[in-house]
Amino acid sequence: MLTKGWIMSDTINAPETPGPFQFPKPRTELSKGRLLGLKFFLLGALAQFLTIPLFMVLALVQDRESRFRQATAEIAQQWGGPQQLTGPFILVPVIVAENSGEAGSVPRQADRNLIIVPENLAIKAQSKTETRKRGIHEATVYQTTLLAEGAFSKPDLNSLNSQIISADWSRAKIVTGLSEPNGIESVSLTINGAAAKKIEPVASTGMGFMPGFGASVDLSAALSGAGQLVPFKIDMAFKGSQELTFAPVASQTDVEVASAWPHPSFAGAYLPKERDVKDTGFTARWSIPELARNIPAAMIADQNSFSTLTSATFGMRFYQPVDFY
Repeated sequence: MLTKGWIMSDTINAPETPGPFQFPKPRTELSKGRLLGLKFFLLGALAQFLTIPLFMVLALVQDRESRFRQATAEIAQQWGGPQQLTGPFILVPVIVAENSGEAGSVPRQADRNLIIVPENLAIKAQSKTETRKRGIHEATVYQTTLLAEGAFSKPDLNSLNSQIISADWSRAKIVTGLSEPNGIESVSLTINGAAAKKIEPVASTGMGFMPGFGASVDLSAALSGAGQLVPFKIDMAFKGSQELTFAPVASQTDVEVASAWPHPSFAGAYLPKERDVKDTGFTARWSIPELARNIPAAMIADQNSFSTLTSATFGMRFYQPVDFY
């Protein structure tokens, strides 16, 4: 019997079963920003940490490169550095009339040197290379035998900008520039069929700093008439390293260089007209005409003359294909 107000149920209360898994509530935007900033900070710190060995390697390479340059410089100082041949050319003492530039001023006489470049110049050079070591460093050095032949002619002195009052042809000098005179082994000079009696280092030329050698020669008879040619021949041997270059001073300059070095690097104002590069060595030929270089046949020497003569050089570098530094 049921009591009033109660409802009879035939179901039995079963225990509650757990519901499906619920993910945690997502973080707020502020928490996301802090986490992202922390990640960027850690990445930056890691990148800075990784640059430490990079800078250590860079410092080591720079130190080795500096030591390599120092070693090659020491070898060059004792053996001979990069050689540049300029010339030959003739220096003639002259007296010129110079104006002060002021109106009504009287020209004054001044002692100068007249530079005469060759009509033609043919150079044949043979270079023998070897490798010298200083510690773990190596440098390529060479020994060169060179024969230079050509001829001079008397220039038209009236074509110069300066008025020449007189020229002392008996006190002329034939001069050749060589950038590293300490590498000279032997030199012989013949001009107009006569051997030069004394070849000495270049002293004062009035044309700026120019290392090299020269010899006095009497040209009063040889260049007495216009159009007369005075032949010359220079036979020399010298040492150098890394580079061998030439200045095309003559109206027509022809240069031929041969060497057993298989890796030449041609550079300068003019590239070879002909070249033959093999594993056993190379041969290169240059031919520079008068119109290809901006050098007059004759000029009064000043402090910029040497720069004018060497403004467009050419030659080759004894290149090392594998250079660790």
